[in-house]
Amino acid sequence: MFAAPPPLAAPTNPCHPSPCGPNAACQVAGESPSCSCLPDFTGSPPNCRPECVSNGECTSHLACINLKCQDPCPGSCGINAECRVVSHTPNCICVSGFSGDPFRQCVVPQCKHRYSILHVSVNCSLFNMICKYVHYAFKYCHTVIRCASVLTAITVW
Repeated sequence: MFAAPPPLAAPTNPCHPSPCGPNAACQVAGESPSCSCLPDFTGSPPNCRPECVSNGECTSHLACINLKCQDPCPGSCGINAECRVVSHTPNCICVSGFSGDPFRQCVVPQCKHRYSILHVSVNCSLFNMICKYVHYAFKYCHTVIRCASVLTAITVW
């Protein structure tokens, strides 16, 4: 009498269950598992992790956005504003000569007061803005650069 051959064992997949850990991929190499971190993850299995999970893991001029250290400025500031990153946070300021809400829109400021060309004197330190004459009837505001006054007329540079 002959004994029946033992039943063949079903082939096993060395990647099921995965020995690689979280955020890792397992591939069969021969009869052994081969582990690697998924794209956008760093480290070595079983310790694959994203580039960052909080701002403190990024340099101060970057912020942790979608698990990556990135510039937080794109899309943060309004029209005519520039962005500077301070401690991972975008700070928007109006460009020189403009004012307004730097997160929405900065505009050229308009003069709120109209002065006659024959004012006796103007104390420029009283104003954040100075006016530059284009012609005698109207003037346009500019950021303070230099101001001077004359007894019979205002001269602003």
